[in-house]
Amino acid sequence: MSEKAYREILIFVIGTTSQIITETLYSLTQEHHPPVFPDEMHVITTSRGKENIKRGLIEGGRLSAGLKSS
Repeated sequence: MSEKAYREILIFVIGTTSQIITETLYSLTQEHHPPVFPDEMHVITTSRGKENIKRGLIEGGRLSAGLKSS
């Protein structure tokens, strides 16, 4: 298996909702040809946004479910 010469790193700046993360990941993995799968993601947000992301995307399993189905 060949190694990439670069890494796909996404940086998000969001408020209290995680919709931009899910929409961006969907677009990159489902609508982009060839698909782009990020190696890393970094999120800059508020403390309320952090809690919403933890609850909705991480603990709720939405993030891992979306990446597994890609």
